Amino acid sequence: MVAQSGTNLCRTRVSLTVELLTQYTYEKKWTKTSYKDALRMIAEEMPEADADGTLTYILAEVSKGKTITLGECRFKATT
Repeated sequence: MVAQSGTNLCRTRVSLTVELLTQYTYEKKWTKTSYKDALRMIAEEMPEADADGTLTYILAEVSKGKTITLGECRFKATT
């Protein structure tokens, strides 16, 4: 339980400053995405992974300017 609340706290801190964009590999256009939709996308791409923890990692990395690819979906922050 402690790790879970720590994860949520970390995501909350990062998410205050990050707007998430997603793009499937076959698309050309980036789309603004809510965290709820991002969790759904992560669960679809990697059903065996912890979606909440993966989103926390993605938010931390995209806030540094990186683009993260997960299966056929890419994530990045707005510029």
